[in-house]
Amino acid sequence: MSCEEERRPGGRPDLLLAAERRLSQLQLSSEEVFRALHGSLSAVTLRHGCSSVARVGGLCTCQVTSWSHGDSTWRGVSDGAKMARGATFPVRSLAALLELIGAADGVVDYVKLDVESSEWGMFERLLAAGGGALGRVRQLAVELHLRQWEAELTGQGATPLTEARARRCLRVLFGLQLLGFQLAGSLHGESMCVLRRDDFCVSAAYETLWVNTNVSGVS
Repeated sequence: MSCEEERRPGGRPDLLLAAERRLSQLQLSSEEVFRALHGSLSAVTLRHGCSSVARVGGLCTCQVTSWSHGDSTWRGVSDGAKMARGATFPVRSLAALLELIGAADGVVDYVKLDVESSEWGMFERLLAAGGGALGRVRQLAVELHLRQWEAELTGQGATPLTEARARRCLRVLFGLQLLGFQLAGSLHGESMCVLRRDDFCVSAAYETLWVNTNVSGVS
């Protein structure tokens, strides 16, 4: 069944399901999953001939040029919009935020996303619905978190990257590619590995820049 045939009731293809089928067809071993995840987050597939910016049509956007983190900021939010002390806070969907700023329709030039590991659930919901408002975004700057905060927030300490979580993340990345996004920039901290091998390190977080080649004006 093709991606075009895997459609939700609203007529949009379920890109998460299509990504899952693609991942299943690859028949990756546990080790291959980790390598594929690292490769998908490290291999820049779209180049624009400039080192400090990503050039999209006539638009230039700053790429990631440095890495910094403070320990106090890493423990604030966990997957599911819950604070470290158990309090919750309201959230808005991407579509609702765009409507709030008067961008309910048309191309959105740039979206910056840093939600401390909640990005995976958000992407899953959007991709399962065919991409939604994300499909209108020309450039997406997102910090992707592979560290599993839930255990730390409950006092259990850091946990290693599991194969199940790696597969989940890889499925989302495949879904973004099916939506038209290509990786234009990536930066990660080598000292922040959640999984290390002799020839590569899967970092706790990656600062990434994605360009949507399906949006008009992208070259």
